[in-house]
Parts: sequence; C-alpha cells; structure tokens
Amino acid sequence: MDQFDPSVHNIFFVINIYTRGVTFAQVANPYCRVVDASTGAELCRYRLNGAGQQNALVIARLARNPTGNFGFHALGVSSRGTIWKDTVPDLQRLVQTPTGQFLGRQMTLNFAGAPPSQGAAGNLQ
Repeated sequence: MDQFDPSVHNIFFVINIYTRGVTFAQVANPYCRVVDASTGAELCRYRLNGAGQQNALVIARLARNPTGNFGFHALGVSSRGTIWKDTVPDLQRLVQTPTGQFLGRQMTLNFAGAPPSQGAAGNLQ
C-alpha cells in the first residue's frame, strides 16, 4: 500500500456486467471474491444473485485512516453501469457513508442512485 500517493484516500473494488441488458439475476450462481494475494486469504465473498436487476456491484473499499494506514471494508452495494466509470456517482455517495452502516448485513444492499451520467469520473478522494 506504500505505492499509493498520500492523496489517495479510497480505493473501490467494482464488478460490472459489460453486456447491455444483462443483470446479475440472469447469471447462474454468480459470485465474486477478494483475495489477499500474499496469503491466499479470502477477504470477502459475495453471491451476486442478491444484486438482482442491477449490473454493477461495489464489492469493497480500502479506506485510508488518519494515521495513513488502509482498512479493508466489505460493502456489497449494488450499482448501475456496464463499466466502472458508470458507478462513479454511487462511489461518490459511498465515500460519504460511514462504513458501520454496512456492517451486519447478510445481503447485498441496493444503493443504486440515478442512472449513470456520461460525465467525468470526478474526485473520489
């Protein structure tokens, strides 16, 4: 994590279905996971059938704390869009949402806002 510029405060893991008109509900037994490459430990796993009629899922966030260290936060928040740029409006809202709001959930949260715009990615710090 030392490779990131100190101005980077949030890193999001997003999965998208690129094929237009296809949602997670149409994929047989979909799941995704985040694995620590150095240890092989699974940090989180989501069954994506809970994402329903959406085609994007914000899996997790790495957030820098005041001491400069990153913490891993499993999210499981559904979104919209066929590429990561389409999820930026939801990511901007998630930056402002306390992680504790997502703790203790057993299912994917639908956080999808308005349909994605074609604008610039914006500042997610």
